[in-house]
Amino acid sequence: MMYQPLFGHYKFQPKLHNKMSSLSRQQVLNLFSPHMAHNPLLQIMPGLIATIIVGGLAYYISTGVKGFLSSSPLFMGLIFGLLIGNTFTIPPSWWAGLNFVLKRLLRFSVILIGFQLTIGELFGFGIEGIIIAVIAVITTLLFGYILFIRWFKLEYTTSFLIIMGTAICGAVAIFATAPLLKAKHHQTVLAVTVITILGTIAMIVLPIMYNAGLFGPLNESTYGVLAGASLHEVVQVVGAGYNVSQDAGNAATIVKLSRVLLLIPVLLIVGSLIFHSKEKKSLARTFPWFIIGFIIAVIINSLAAPDETITQTIAQITTFLFVLVMAALGMQTHFRDVKQLSKKLLIAPVILFAFLFTISGALAYGFNSMGFGANMFYTSQIQTGYSVSLPD
Repeated sequence: MMYQPLFGHYKFQPKLHNKMSSLSRQQVLNLFSPHMAHNPLLQIMPGLIATIIVGGLAYYISTGVKGFLSSSPLFMGLIFGLLIGNTFTIPPSWWAGLNFVLKRLLRFSVILIGFQLTIGELFGFGIEGIIIAVIAVITTLLFGYILFIRWFKLEYTTSFLIIMGTAICGAVAIFATAPLLKAKHHQTVLAVTVITILGTIAMIVLPIMYNAGLFGPLNESTYGVLAGASLHEVVQVVGAGYNVSQDAGNAATIVKLSRVLLLIPVLLIVGSLIFHSKEKKSLARTFPWFIIGFIIAVIINSLAAPDETITQTIAQITTFLFVLVMAALGMQTHFRDVKQLSKKLLIAPVILFAFLFTISGALAYGFNSMGFGANMFYTSQIQTGYSVSLPD
């Protein structure tokens, strides 16, 4: 009997060695502690503690160390997890804790994002910012489906995860979509890796291109709109924006938050489609209920209006939790399970990002030429939930 997760039905079948993989869950737990087999809290502790250690180290290095090792916290968490998972044999006693992080902690982290958004904040960005975000997301989703599935005929699950990550909010969108598609670990980590690498490269290149004058007459605020509408993750948007100026960083973050909020309706649609295609399953098991928690969090944040310190604290906690998720995912993924990338799977994400960047650039240039760029996309009064320091 293959190992089944203790928390939900997020399937994980590690290939540590043949003898161990043939044991039942109860037999594995009894090998390590008779008390652990009957205590859910003890079952998750070894893997949870290991994830906190690995993820905490990755978070510290990515945020507290300047220089070459400084990188995206999510990407660093994934790298550390992959190194541990592919260098050492993961003890079976960690399995329950790793699955707990990938299922329960992941969904809780998605809910926490809602406490960083307000309904009034979105509509205060200006109709032009909303239009750019909506058009960019919808066109990227549609073109991504045509590109990956119809033209390149790539595997559906991995393709859809990459499309979601490109169109909306990177690893967060991938993690939120993966349970709906019953994605396997190597599919999820492949999508996250592709998205993170592309976004990180763009985060470095875009400010260099702008400061070199390659964006022509585009002002700083409108450049921020372009970065916010095209880059994958919030942390990448913040880096690309504030590395140019405060105005660019604020504009980039505002437009990016508009895209993040679109995660709600897109996931609701995806969940609804999956439900209708699985008639034997109840809505309670198929529907992504954590999205309701996300909506409630946005409403609470809109009504309570917490101060900047609380918002920043929640943002930091959310980032740290996602680092833990990335670390757990990396530790449960083996390089031998990730098939060698085909040329199509290398080319398609680049084409999709180029498409998104082109659409975003055209919209940004268009609104800038109509005089909206300098006034509509920037206001120093909007709190984004991220504490950012400009480089020295």
